[in-house]
Amino acid sequence: MKKQLLSIIFALLPMLAMADDSGSCGTNVTYTYNSTTKTLTIQGSGWMTNYNSSSDIPWFSYRHDIQTVIIEEGVTSIGRDAFYNCSGLTSVTIGNGVTSVEDFAFEKCFGLTSVTIPNSVTSIGNGAFEDSPWWNNYSADPANQYGNIIYINDIAYKAINTSITSCEFKEGTIGIRGYAFENCSGITSVTIPNSVTSIGYDAFSGCSKLTSITIPNSVTSIGSSAFYGSPWWNNYSADPANQYGNIIYINDIAYKANNTSITSCEFKEGTISIGGNAFSGCSGLTSVTIPNSVTSIGNGAFWGCSGLTSITIPNSVTSIERYAFHDCI
Repeated sequence: MKKQLLSIIFALLPMLAMADDSGSCGTNVTYTYNSTTKTLTIQGSGWMTNYNSSSDIPWFSYRHDIQTVIIEEGVTSIGRDAFYNCSGLTSVTIGNGVTSVEDFAFEKCFGLTSVTIPNSVTSIGNGAFEDSPWWNNYSADPANQYGNIIYINDIAYKAINTSITSCEFKEGTIGIRGYAFENCSGITSVTIPNSVTSIGYDAFSGCSKLTSITIPNSVTSIGSSAFYGSPWWNNYSADPANQYGNIIYINDIAYKANNTSITSCEFKEGTISIGGNAFSGCSGLTSVTIPNSVTSIGNGAFWGCSGLTSITIPNSVTSIERYAFHDCI
């Protein structure tokens, strides 16, 4: 009887190794994996977890086995790095409740050829579909292009393998995604319509010939280093007419002027936001005065301000992004 029981246990071991899995991947979000259909289903409500390392991802040990991912309605985001290197993944269905696909969510999903992105999605992160056949084919499809630009739900990205000298975005564009035109060294001019409300971080970083651009009043968010290394930004920063002390403004969003030694910042009334990385590395900065008009402080805005000892954040501020005060005293 004992030998028979052991035989049964040993026979079941391969099945146990392939047993279904389930658990948490957000405060109110869970996952289930069906090893028979090789389908990973994300369900619940609210945001998925943003993962910082592969060891934190619950399904990472069997990532290569996953072939289908289903994000059910109720889930509002797809977490950073969540499906990184799921090389066997071929199909993704995203529910209507999802508004954002975070950075590198499906990076290196080499087999991914089918993705359904609903109209609810208004933000697709940096490298979210990098190295997937689906993204490469989407980018290369002329039906999805407007000149050298492609769109997903009116968010603009650079089409792959293009040589760009100018960008004119179509009316109705609501955002220019982070890194979208990074290092397009041949680009000299950019035309942005009034429909655009946000320009992502590093969107035009490294555009070393960019000298002509008009940013409409509709833009209320400009990401960190959006124009880093462009002649236009350098000239804009150096223009005294655009400065308020050591601070410059674009549509009431505050940034540090070029080549300044700052010990204190007093933002003007009417400032609505402090831009990402705007004052990062200002080690001599000791005090900051923020008016009640400010509603958001950008990613890394005061990163590395090691001398900062005095700051009052008013109740009007409803958003403080990651690393805003990293490495401050």
